[in-house]
Amino acid sequence: SNVINVAPAVPNEPHGALVLFNPAGEVVWWHDQGGNFGAITGMNLTEDETVLYVFRPTDQRGEGYEIDFDGNVHWQSREGPWLHHDVAPGPDGKRMYMRWFFEEYDGDLYEGDGIEVVDPETNELIWTWNIFDHFAPEDFQVPELANEGLSRIGALDWSHSNAIIWDEARSLIWMSVRHFDRLIG
Repeated sequence: SNVINVAPAVPNEPHGALVLFNPAGEVVWWHDQGGNFGAITGMNLTEDETVLYVFRPTDQRGEGYEIDFDGNVHWQSREGPWLHHDVAPGPDGKRMYMRWFFEEYDGDLYEGDGIEVVDPETNELIWTWNIFDHFAPEDFQVPELANEGLSRIGALDWSHSNAIIWDEARSLIWMSVRHFDRLIG
C-alpha cells in the first residue's frame, strides 16, 4: 500500500490530506489534519503501522506527527524548531526530522537545513546537525537562489533539503540537499 499527499490547487492555501491506497487503487484510509489549511509532507509508514508526517500550516512553523489509522496521535514534535519536508524513524526507535536554521551572511538572512533526533516518549533532543556548521554561503553559492528567491519568512532559500533516511546498515543518516545537488551522510 502507498500513502500519498493530495492537495488541491488552491493558491496560497493548500489543504493537504494523506490518503492510503491498496494495491487495487482503492482508498482504504484518509487523514486531513482536521480541515486546517497547510502542507502535509514527508509521509512515512512505520513498522508499527503508524504514519509519520510533517504538517506545516500556512505561514507557520511545521510540526511532526505520528498517528495510527484510527487517527490517534502517538507522537508530536517538540515546540520550537521550524520543521519541514520530512520526518522519519531514526536510530534505536527514535524520531528524526528536518528543520530550518537561519544565519546572516553579508547582510542577508539565509535559510539552511538541519536534522534533529528526539526520543518519541519524552521529546528529549538526542542529537542535532546544522548545515551551517559544515558549509558556508560564502564558500558554497547556489545558482538557484537567483531563480527561486526567498523562503516563507523572507530568507534566502539556500540549501533546500527534501528528505532524510536512517541507514541502519551503515549507522548513518542521509539527507538529500537539493540546492547542493548532493546526498550528505
